[in-house]
Amino acid sequence: MTLTRFVTKNAFRNKRRSVLTVASIGFSLLLLTVMMTIWHAFYMSEGSAESAQRLITRHKVSLGFFLPAYYGEKIRALPGVKQVVNESWFGGQYKDHKPGKFLCAVRHRSAGTHASLSGVPHA
Repeated sequence: MTLTRFVTKNAFRNKRRSVLTVASIGFSLLLLTVMMTIWHAFYMSEGSAESAQRLITRHKVSLGFFLPAYYGEKIRALPGVKQVVNESWFGGQYKDHKPGKFLCAVRHRSAGTHASLSGVPHA
C-alpha cells in the first residue's frame, strides 16, 4: 500500500470529519483574507495631500506636558509654515471606569498659554 492510497482511504473513512475539517480550513482562510483586507484598507492606504502637509510637534516626555508658548513663534518663523495651532489633548475615564467610557477631547487654547503646537507648512 502506497502512502497516497493510505492517506485517501483514511481521510474518507469518516466523511463527516473530513468535510468539517475541509470546511474549517476554508473558513479560517476566508476569515484571514477578510481581516487582512480590512487591515490593509485602514492602515496601508495613502493619506490625503492635505495631511501630508501637516506637522505635529509635542513634548518629548508625554502628551501631558505642554510645549512652551514661545515655541509657537519659533515654528511660525520657519519658512513655509502657514499656520500654528495650539491644542491640548486630554484623555480620562468616567467615574464608573467601564471600558466604553473613555473620554478624549482636544481643546484649542488661546495664544500665550502652554499648549501642544502643530505647524502647518505652506502648500
